[in-house]
Amino acid sequence: MADLIDAGSLAVCRERATLRLEGKGYPVRDGEVVHFRFNV
Repeated sequence: MADLIDAGSLAVCRERATLRLEGKGYPVRDGEVVHFRFNV
């Protein structure tokens, strides 16, 4: 979370390579920021 706050936006995180995409089987760990995307 500190990386996201320091960067200020998801776009900057993407540039710094601290943002990654994971599949639905990824075990979320304590302290991670999660952005859920879904289609209705």
